Parts: sequence; structure tokens; C-alpha cells
Amino acid sequence: MRSFVALLFLLCASAPVHALEISNFRSGLACTNTSTRDDTAGWICHVTEDILVTDQGQCRYNGEEHLCTWVGFEFDYREAQHDDQLECTIEQSQPTAFGNPEEELDRGATAQKFTVKLDKGAGHLYNPQYFTFTARQANEALLVNTGQCSFHGKSVFKYTYRLRFPTFPLHETGA
Repeated sequence: MRSFVALLFLLCASAPVHALEISNFRSGLACTNTSTRDDTAGWICHVTEDILVTDQGQCRYNGEEHLCTWVGFEFDYREAQHDDQLECTIEQSQPTAFGNPEEELDRGATAQKFTVKLDKGAGHLYNPQYFTFTARQANEALLVNTGQCSFHGKSVFKYTYRLRFPTFPLHETGA
């Protein structure tokens, strides 16, 4: 029995104790032309879940320039080890296209997975995201986007955007 307890103690003592700490989490509208820090090229300037999609920003999607609205999240972290990364998922209320500046990754999808790599030690992470501008039919104007990031299977933060896209104006036809 004593050797079993000693073996159990050795196994527990040799298991790495690693507690990544995340603080000051913010999500919402991103300001991409100014910064409040030297280590990022933008920041979350309006913490909100309600996003009005407009044509006031510019972004690159699937190799082409588009009008868009920038959103995102940012946070401070401590105790990150070499190669630590967050496993993130996004779920949306309607099928849409997911992609990045260089390519479209999926069309007609309601979910996407991605990873966020953290530098070793302590730092700040700013993750800008965008939604391309498009007018929609009134019944498609609201898109709910829910994201969650986990570390070693444990959720470390969640965020939601309620995106309101512009609707096509009604045109009266002459009779």
C-alpha cells in the first residue's frame, strides 16, 4: 500500500501544473486605425454585442478588397508556456461564408474552428475580425455569432455579436 501511495504521489508531482490566466477580456467593435498600445495595431474601442454592419471599413477577403465592419476581441494573459494556444469555435444563426484575407474556407456553413497562438509568458492579444458589407432581405438582417475559446478543454471566454445588416430599401412601383 505504501508503494502505491508513493507511486501516486510521484505521478501527481510529475504532472505539469499549468494555469494560464486570462484577464481584461473585451469584445465588440474594433478601431483598426488607432491603437492604445505599442504592441497592437488596433483595439476594441466599443465593448458591445450589438453590431451595425456598415460600409465604413475596408478589408481584404478571398483576395479582394471589400467594405466591411471590424469587430474582435482582446485580452491580457499570463503564465503561457511555449506553444500554448486556444481552441476556438464560432457558431452562427444562419449559413454564411467563412474565410480570411487570402481565401474563402467554407460557404454555407454555420460553424468554424480556429486556434489562437499565445507567445510564451505574459502578453496582450488583439484578434481583429470583420464582416463584409452586404445588404440583405429583412428576414435575413440579423445574424447572431457566438464564439468560445478553450484551453485544454476548459472554456476561458465567450463572446456574442448580434449583427444587424442593412436591408434593401422598399421601392414603390408606379401604377
